[in-house]
Amino acid sequence: MNNIWLIAIGTAALALLGALLLLPGGEAGEDAVSFSAEAVVEAETTESGAVGEANTDGATAIGTDTDTAEGGPAAIDGVITEGEYAHSVDAGGFQVHWRNDSETLWIAMVSPGTGYAAIGIDPDSRMQGANMIMTAVVDGETVWRDDYGTGALSHTDDVGRGGTDDVIAAAGREHNGYTIVEFAIPLDSGDPYDKPLEPGGTYTILVAYNTGNDRFNVKHTRRGSGEMHLDPAP
Repeated sequence: MNNIWLIAIGTAALALLGALLLLPGGEAGEDAVSFSAEAVVEAETTESGAVGEANTDGATAIGTDTDTAEGGPAAIDGVITEGEYAHSVDAGGFQVHWRNDSETLWIAMVSPGTGYAAIGIDPDSRMQGANMIMTAVVDGETVWRDDYGTGALSHTDDVGRGGTDDVIAAAGREHNGYTIVEFAIPLDSGDPYDKPLEPGGTYTILVAYNTGNDRFNVKHTRRGSGEMHLDPAP
């Protein structure tokens, strides 16, 4: 009789241990801890007022939009002056400045390091569907590429897909360990690989940079996401 009771107790203990270690669907408890930790980070980021995602590969959320509007278009010369842009946000040292009228969007990016800086506008899911502008300053010359988000983690140039390069103008420089690039694009380029943007609209933006590599096919050092609020048409 004692042996029967010992076997029953041992079986019950094993069943209880299995219930503690396994999740529905057979996932290990370690995965559950990891998932819970990521969920807490995302919730804290949202509650703090920032928009975006926190991730182990260096993603960060862009902070609050600062309004510093003054009249007139931005000068595309690689120099950001006070009042030149109507709005700005900061993502852990990566700055995005912008202003718009009824036809044009002017953007300036300031990124840590001397590698590329990139922005994606209005994605469907992660990179998918985003109008992406890749920029870098190489040997004192500003280079760029107008890209389209072909998947959640992929993008390619518009021209190679039969679209057009719709950057109106761009200029940049490297200064004190930072890369500064200004450029202008039309709100509605007519390119099937650019989504039309409306004055007064609000759009998700993605940002990424590499601190030391100018090649656009090299993985970013850090990335982030946030929102861009466009002004109504004047």
